[in-house]
Amino acid sequence: MNTKIIVTLFGMMLALALSACAPTGISTGSSPTDANSIQITDVWARTVNLGTMEEETPTTMDKTPDAMGSHAGSAMAQQNGAVYMNIANTGAADKLLKAETDAANTVELHTVVQENGMMQMRPVDGIDVPANGSVQLKPGGFHVMLLGVNRELKAGDKINVKLTFDKAGVREIQAKIRAQ
Repeated sequence: MNTKIIVTLFGMMLALALSACAPTGISTGSSPTDANSIQITDVWARTVNLGTMEEETPTTMDKTPDAMGSHAGSAMAQQNGAVYMNIANTGAADKLLKAETDAANTVELHTVVQENGMMQMRPVDGIDVPANGSVQLKPGGFHVMLLGVNRELKAGDKINVKLTFDKAGVREIQAKIRAQ
């Protein structure tokens, strides 16, 4: 091959490669500025004391194993907790989709609703964070529910929490444990 053909082919391949990297006008819902538009402040969680259930005598204990393979009365009482925070957004509308922590067996996003004259917690599929607005996760409202807390949460301690937003992506934060 002569040099002119090689240079022409190389130029065409370079142009093709660069065009593949060019913006197409289609938004993927994520950009470097999205993560900076979310500010998370005043993150805290309630204290949780993992007291054990009173030990039952063999005559009163249900000796039939439950689905987890343990006997009634032999496991710690399941304790739940909650994480609260303020989420401010200086960008486009976003949504908190998921929360995770190693301090609980299950983590869900919840709200509190009044139903039949009683306040009840309900799981939600996400928490909207309005454009150029904020949402407060607080007692009696939206919160991150910790189901089956697996270690004692004492005032002054901290737990790591990972939040996943639709546009801002993953944010890792720490919640300071506070006495109620």
